[in-house]
This record gives sequence, C-alpha cells and structure tokens, in this order.
Amino acid sequence: MNGTYSAQTKEVVAFADELSKAVTIPVKTWDERLTSMQAERVLLEEDSFRLISDWYFLAIMNLAKIPNCSAKPNWIAKRLGISTPEAQDAVERLKRLKLVEVSNGKLTRTSEFITTTTDVPSQAIRKHHLHNLKLAELSLLNDDVASREFGSVTMAIDLKHLGKAKEILLETRKKVADLLSKGTPEEVYVLTFQLFPVSKKGDES
Repeated sequence: MNGTYSAQTKEVVAFADELSKAVTIPVKTWDERLTSMQAERVLLEEDSFRLISDWYFLAIMNLAKIPNCSAKPNWIAKRLGISTPEAQDAVERLKRLKLVEVSNGKLTRTSEFITTTTDVPSQAIRKHHLHNLKLAELSLLNDDVASREFGSVTMAIDLKHLGKAKEILLETRKKVADLLSKGTPEEVYVLTFQLFPVSKKGDES
C-alpha cells in the first residue's frame, strides 16, 4: 500500500499496456486491496487472463480495427496463419469474456472497461512474451526486410540506470504505437522490446 510495484505487478502493468493497444477502450489495473473502489467493469481474473495469453487473441482483437473485418473463423485463420478451430475457439472465448461481439457477420469490440488484478500469475505473461518472440523469429526468417525492423546492441551497463531505461522504453513503445495506429488500419503488427542480461553474477574469485 506504499505506492511501489512488485516485479510481478510490473509485468501485469506491462501486459495491460499492451492490451490497451488492442482495444479502443480504457484498460485499467485494479488493486483488489482497495475494496472501496467501485465501478462497472469486466474483471480479467486469473482463469480469464490465462485464456487470452495466446498471441492470437490480441491479434484477433486488433483485426477488428481493420475495415470490413469478418467474424468468419476461416477468414481470421487465413489472415493470422492459425487453424480455423483455433480462430473459432478464440472468438468464442473473447465473446464469453465480453471483449468482442459479432454483428452482421462482422467482428467488433465491446465498450466495457477491461481490468486485470495485480495478482495474475506471471506464468501467463511469460507465455505471451514467449509467443511474441517466436513470432519475431518467424518474421525474421520469412518477411521482407521492408516490412519489418530488427536491431540490437550489446553493452556494458551501470545497473543504477536500468529503471530509467525501462521508463524510456515504455514511453517509446507508446509513442510508436500511437503513430502506427493513426489512419486506416491495414495489417496487424507486434512491437516488442527486449532488454536482458547476458552476463551472470557469480563467484568472481
């Protein structure tokens, strides 16, 4: 209750930020200790969160931004390179969670608030990130260089600057997402940042 975030809470906040790019409605996290905070909202509890951790759930929600987005599973499957049963199951789950609805054969999102609890297991978030890394690998191998951007830098760092660096990456991610979201959407993209250690602390003797 002192206003600080645990490592697990930070992961949930990062996922909620990514989820906000998939919908046009506010995405809010909810500290369940503050029981006096009352509002009409959809609460993505543990089981529900796990249900949408597969990468194509957010992709389907973003497809709904593309004009004339069909709700037909075979159309969705072809656009995302997944199986028709996967597409059909995903749409049904999203409908049950009231994150999307189907009207006149078109897929649309609801206008309800989406929230996540701060105690969502990080395993689901790690699964989502792992899926995105696999998608990046496939894109690197198969997509034309003009349609993607990959880059990296290896450096020795002062750990006291790590927190500030994460803040800059988060702000940059938001700016890039805002820029690319302008205009008429045509395709669904994933933007990821990875900053991780390759050296490990140990016995220096």
